Amino acid sequence: MLNKKIDIFQKINSFKGKLTGTYLHIDELKVFLDSLSSLLGDINDEVTTSLNTDVPKIVGTQVATEIDKLKASIRVPEDGTDYVLTEEDKSEIAKKITPPKTKKEVVVVKEITTPVVTEKAMYEDAETIANKLNTKKEIIDISVIKGLFKTIEELKRAIRNKEKGSGGGGGLGAVQHETKNVSSATTTITTDYKIAGNGYAIMGAYYQSTLIMRGEHYTVGGDRKTLSLNFVPQDSTKIDLIYVRG
Repeated sequence: MLNKKIDIFQKINSFKGKLTGTYLHIDELKVFLDSLSSLLGDINDEVTTSLNTDVPKIVGTQVATEIDKLKASIRVPEDGTDYVLTEEDKSEIAKKITPPKTKKEVVVVKEITTPVVTEKAMYEDAETIANKLNTKKEIIDISVIKGLFKTIEELKRAIRNKEKGSGGGGGLGAVQHETKNVSSATTTITTDYKIAGNGYAIMGAYYQSTLIMRGEHYTVGGDRKTLSLNFVPQDSTKIDLIYVRG
């Protein structure tokens, strides 16, 4: 490459000397023009080669150097030092963010509960029990009612004695009906006469027209006149008694 450049400079100097002459022969001019054309071609080749090799190298080196300098000067900005995000800035940024679309699904959860079984004592008052008994017929055995069998036997015996005209006492007395007013404060009632059959000759006892039973709803005292109630009557109610006087 260096020898080619020297040759080009030498040819240029040679042409300069010939051009300063006063006369050129036609053949010499032709040779001169051919040489000049060849020289221009060499110069063109030299310039082209330089542009294709030397210039890109120089430019590339300079560009790379400038890029390295630019990279070295660039650093990651830090919040609070290089910039400060205000609440307004954050609000603007949030507005530009499109939230993802979501689909709502309703899930029905059925709660499985275990039933709680509790035992509860059932209490029925005397009136309820009496009402139930009055709706049934021939279902209560005579032996269930305390003293009833004995009372009936005594009544039968008294009747037989009465029919035989026995004067041996113990005959059947008169049937007595009495009505006693009771209230929630009443605990006992007293008959006007003693009850025959040692207190068992009660033919019927009714609370508000409902049959009440000896031993369950009331008891008869040793005086054969006092009935102790096993339930609490309501105010302004009545008890009817039908018994044999003894």
